[in-house]
Amino acid sequence: MATAADRLEVRLDTRDKQEIERAAQLKGQKVSVFVRDATLTEARRVVAQHELLTLSTEESRAMLDALAQPFTPNDRLRRAMRRAAATDHKH
Repeated sequence: MATAADRLEVRLDTRDKQEIERAAQLKGQKVSVFVRDATLTEARRVVAQHELLTLSTEESRAMLDALAQPFTPNDRLRRAMRRAAATDHKH
């Protein structure tokens, strides 16, 4: 079982602290557990919002349609691939 080693301190005004204590009480949790769980839930939501790509149904279909098309490199990519191949053969 992992043990908590790090601490996080936060300053609250009295009204905010009382509201958090009341919410923890209603959930039958210690304040520290309530605050940790709520904070981690929000942190994970924010990270997912910024790091995960979420597509609508329409966007998903458009992406799948695009992926189903055969790949044809443009001129710039063809030139880059030729340069890379030439460089690989020199080494």
